[in-house]
Amino acid sequence: MQVFAGLNAVCPQMGMTSVDYYISTFFVILSKKIIFASEFRISMTISLPKDEIIQQDILQAASQLFQKYGLNKVTMDDIARAVGKGRSSLYYYYKNREEIFDAVMIAFIQEISREISEAVRLASTLEEKLEGFCWVKLKTSKERHSFFRALESGMGAEEISKHTTAMTAFHFQLMQQESVILKRAIEDAVKSGEITLKSKKEIDIHIFILLSSIRGIKREALLNDKFTEMKKTVATLCKMMVQNLK
Repeated sequence: MQVFAGLNAVCPQMGMTSVDYYISTFFVILSKKIIFASEFRISMTISLPKDEIIQQDILQAASQLFQKYGLNKVTMDDIARAVGKGRSSLYYYYKNREEIFDAVMIAFIQEISREISEAVRLASTLEEKLEGFCWVKLKTSKERHSFFRALESGMGAEEISKHTTAMTAFHFQLMQQESVILKRAIEDAVKSGEITLKSKKEIDIHIFILLSSIRGIKREALLNDKFTEMKKTVATLCKMMVQNLK
C-alpha cells in the first residue's frame, strides 16, 4: 500500500468521479468526527485527567500492536491485555478496533500539525518557514514509514482497497490542516512586505504545488533511503516557491 495514497482529483471544477465523491463524503464525516474527538479530549483533560491518561495508554498500546502484527491481526482482547485492563474497560472508551485505529490516526494528524506549526513559528523568513514545514514532513515520514507499511499485514486485496480509501480520507484531513498553516505563513509574509499580495486562487495553487512536490520528494527519499541528501532539493523547492510569490 502507498502510504497516504495520492489524490485522483484535486479541482472540483474539473468534475468528480464516483470514487472522488465517496472519498469526499467519507472525509466530511471524518472531519466532524475529528472535531468531536478533539472537543471531547479537551473536556476530558479538564474534568477527568485519569480517563485521558487511560485513553492515551490505549492508543499507545494499540499503535505498538498494529505495527508489530498488522491492523487485521490485532483484537480488542490483545489491546486490553497490553494496557492491563479488562475488555469491558476498553469498550467504555472505544466501540471497536476500528474506532481505536481512527483515534490513533487522529492523534497522528494532530501531532504532525503541532510539529509543523512549531517549526513554522520558529522560522523568520517565508523561505525558512517553508523549509521547516518540508523537513517536518520528511522526518515524520521516515519515522512512521514502518508503522504504515505494517498496517496492511495479513490483508486481502479487498481489505487493502478499503484500507487505502480510509487512509486517503486521513490524507485529505492532514492536507487541509497543512494548507491552513501554509496559508497563514504566506499571509504573514504579505503583511511584512516580504512578498507581494496574491489572490486566494494563486495562493491555493502555490500551496497545492508545494504539498504535491514534497509528497514526491518523500516517496523518492523513502525509496532510496536518502533523506539527508534531500536538503538541497528542499532548499531549491522553497526558494523557487518564494521567488515566484514575489
